[in-house]
Amino acid sequence: MLHIFSDNKIFTCAVLMFCLILVTCCSLNMTDCEEVPRPEMSSPAVATVGTNADADADNLITIWSEARLLFADIEGRQPAFAPGAASRAMPGLSEQRKARQFCDVVFKATDGAEVWAHRFSGCANLFNVTKKAMTKDQDQEQQEWMPPIRVVVSDMSSDMLELLVDFAYHVPLHGRIGLHNVGQVLEMAEKYNISKIREHCINMLKQNLEPDSCINIYHLALNRGYDNLAADALRYLIRHFDEVWENDEQFQSLTAEEFRIILSDNRLHAPSEVDHTFRAILKWISADAAGRKKYLAQLLPLVRFARCTVSSFLECPSGAGTNGIHEREFDRVVTDPQIQADGDSLRVLNAIHQSLTRQSMALGECAGVDLSSKLWLTPRIPKDILFLFGGWTSGATNNMHAFNCRTGTWRLIGNQYTTPRAYHGAAVLNSCIYFVGGFNGRECYHSVVCFDVNLNRWSHKANMLQARCYVSVATLQGLIYAMGGFDGRLRTSSVERYDAKKNQWTLVAAMNDVRSDAAATTAAGRIYIVGGFTGREVLDTVECYDPSSNTWTRVLTMSTPRSGVKVATHKDIIYVIGGYNGVTRLSSMEQLDTRRARFSELPSMSQARSNFATVVLEGFIYAIGGFSGLTTVSLVERYDIEGRKWYPAQPISMNCSASAASIVYDVLNPGEYMPTLHLTLV
Repeated sequence: MLHIFSDNKIFTCAVLMFCLILVTCCSLNMTDCEEVPRPEMSSPAVATVGTNADADADNLITIWSEARLLFADIEGRQPAFAPGAASRAMPGLSEQRKARQFCDVVFKATDGAEVWAHRFSGCANLFNVTKKAMTKDQDQEQQEWMPPIRVVVSDMSSDMLELLVDFAYHVPLHGRIGLHNVGQVLEMAEKYNISKIREHCINMLKQNLEPDSCINIYHLALNRGYDNLAADALRYLIRHFDEVWENDEQFQSLTAEEFRIILSDNRLHAPSEVDHTFRAILKWISADAAGRKKYLAQLLPLVRFARCTVSSFLECPSGAGTNGIHEREFDRVVTDPQIQADGDSLRVLNAIHQSLTRQSMALGECAGVDLSSKLWLTPRIPKDILFLFGGWTSGATNNMHAFNCRTGTWRLIGNQYTTPRAYHGAAVLNSCIYFVGGFNGRECYHSVVCFDVNLNRWSHKANMLQARCYVSVATLQGLIYAMGGFDGRLRTSSVERYDAKKNQWTLVAAMNDVRSDAAATTAAGRIYIVGGFTGREVLDTVECYDPSSNTWTRVLTMSTPRSGVKVATHKDIIYVIGGYNGVTRLSSMEQLDTRRARFSELPSMSQARSNFATVVLEGFIYAIGGFSGLTTVSLVERYDIEGRKWYPAQPISMNCSASAASIVYDVLNPGEYMPTLHLTLV
C-alpha cells in the first residue's frame, strides 16, 4: 500500500478520484459494465483488435470498453471525464502521457510501436495533486503497482495509432493530415466511427482541390459515398478543365461515362473547343486506344463546334457567333489521323457539318450515335465574365452589360439600383466590383458602390477622402488604390488606399505629377500609372509605386503624350492604348516590358479613341466604346496578344464613353448573366 495519503488533503483527493472513476465506469452502458473482464493485478491484460480478432468476442468487448473510455468525447458521449475535455482544461495531461505517468492502457501497432494513454484521464487534476505529494520511490512504486492493459491493434500503423490517440488528447489535426495519408485516416475514422476526424478530412480535401488532385479526390469521394465532396470535386474539375486535362496524371483514369458527363456540361471551361475539348478526347482515348477507340464517334458531338471557324466549308464573319480568329479549326479536327482512321467519326462529323450550315435540319442517329440534341450548337457558359458599367451617352448612365466570351455577344442587363456615373474607376476583389468616384454631369463623386456578382447585390462602401472623377484605379495585394483625378475645382496628385476588410480609406504617398484622366495597372508587384492631364499639358511620363517603401518613382516616357488613355497588363507586360495627345485621338498602342524597362510599338486599333474601357480576357485585350473626337462610339475591338493582331468584335448596344470594365473570375452563378442558348451563325 502506498503511503501517499497521510495528508488529509491528499486523502480527500484520492476519495474524489475514486468517485470520479466510479461515475465514469457507470456512464458506460450495461453491456459494457457486465461483460468486460477485469485483469489481474499481477500481470497486464492483453487484447487484440484487427483482422485476426473476430473470433475472440471477449477480447473485442474489452478493447471497445477501453477505447470508449479513451475516446469518449470524440463523439460527445462523456465530455466531463474524457481526455479531450481534460486536455483543454489541463494541458499537462498530454505531457503526462508522453512521460507514461499514470497511463493504464497501451496500444500496440502493427509495426510493434507502443502508444501509451490514460483510460481515466478526466481525473488528471487529481493525478497532478497526487504526483506533487509523491517521493521518487513512491513514483516508481506507482508505476509498478498496476500494470497497464495492453491492446494489440493488428491492422493500424503506429502513425495512425499515434494520430488517433493524439486526437483524443485534443492535439490539433492541422498539419498531421494531408493528401499523402488522408485515405488511411478516413479508413480509420470510418472503422472506428469517429465523425470529427472524418469531417476534418473532408474539409481538408475540399480546401485542397487543385488541377492535379481533383480527380483523385472525386474518385475517393465516390468510392466512400461522400456525395457532397464528390459534387464539389466534379464542379472544380469542370470549371478548371483546361488545366486538369493537361496537368493531372489521373485524367486518363476517368471512365467513359464520367468523361461523357464532364464534356456534356455547359459549364465546362474550355477557351478553345479544339485545343482543349477535342485534344482532351484524343488524350483520353490514347490511354487505351484499342479499348476506347469505339467511344471517339460518341464523344465528338460533345465538342461545341459552332465556336470554330470552319473555313474549309463554312465561312463565319468575324465576331458573328464565333471566336473570329481560330482559322481552320474544324479542318484540324477532320484531318487528324485518328479521325481519318475511323469511319464512324467521319460520318458523325459530316452530319455535324451539315447542321452547322443548316441549323434547322433535323438529325437522328448516325453511326450508332444519337445526334438529335445537336449539343455542338449550344455554347458553354463562361465562368469568367466581363462586366461593363456606367459611362457617358447623352449623360451619365447606370446601365450594365455582360459579355459572353463563348458566343462573342453582349447582354444588356439594364439599369442598376445605383447612381449613374461616368469617368469613374473600377476594381475587383474576390467576387465584388468596386466602382470608385466618377461624375453625374453636375458633381464629382467621392462615393464608392460595390456590386457582389455572386449575390447580385449592390451596397454602399466608405466614401473616399476626396472627390475624384477622371480617377485612375488599381488593386495591389488585396487593396484598392485611387490615384489623381479631378474634384470639380482642382486636379490632384494625391493617392488613397482602400482596405475592404476595414471599409476604410487611407492616404498614401502622393505622385510626383498631378494626373487627371490617366490610366493605372499593376505589374511585378507594383503600380504603374501612365499619362494624364495636369490642367495645362498632356503627360507622356510613367510613374511606379512601391508599396513596401510607399514611394513613387518616375521610370520612363511614352512615345507620345496621352490622356484619356487605357492600359492592360498580361504577364507583367503593360499595354498602353489610344488616348488623346492634345491634338487628336489616338489609335496607336505601345507596350512597356517591366522586366527590361523599355517601350516598343505594337499594331494600332482600327478606331482612334479616348476614354474607352479595357480588360484582358483569355489572351485578348478588349477595347470597348469610347470617344472618337466627334462622337461617342459603340465599337469593340480585341487584340490577340499572341498573334499580335486586332479583330473587330460585336459592339455594345449603345454609343458610350467613360465607362468601366472589369473581369470577375469563377462566378458562382454565371447562368444568371449568361443564359444558355443555341448559337446562331450569320
